[in-house]
Amino acid sequence: KESNEETEKLVDQELEQAKTLLGLTDVKGQGVSITVTDAVASSGSLVTEDLLVHNTDILSIVNELKNAGAEAIEVNGKRIVGTTAIECDGNVITVNGEKVSSPFTINAIGFPELLATLNRAGGYLSLLEDYNIKTEFKKSDKISIQKYTGIMNFRYARSVS
Repeated sequence: KESNEETEKLVDQELEQAKTLLGLTDVKGQGVSITVTDAVASSGSLVTEDLLVHNTDILSIVNELKNAGAEAIEVNGKRIVGTTAIECDGNVITVNGEKVSSPFTINAIGFPELLATLNRAGGYLSLLEDYNIKTEFKKSDKISIQKYTGIMNFRYARSVS
């Protein structure tokens, strides 16, 4: 009986860890918060495209955070998971199929000093600032990220036994 209880406890722990890795649990910890805001029309550029934060900009920031070891990321409250798409939808961006718009707040949990490499001279945020897109970068001990609430469907992938 004791062995069954220990096994059940171990399985529960592994399930909870898997849910956390998949983004299916709320998490909190130290990390960074980044806000990226469209430039204003008076910033000197006459090309509207240069004034806007694009889906590729958000995707680049998310990828840099992942490369720096972020364990959890969200964009405007939308949790980034393995199936997340960050797409252009006219004058807004969709994250997990939901519309989000400027200002974009990107929260990431991980070791703040490593995540701060995104804010270095020559980093992606400084590139955006060259286009007068406003960026704000803060380290924090109190980042909270909500769980992914969408549906994960796998149409093509099958488990191999």
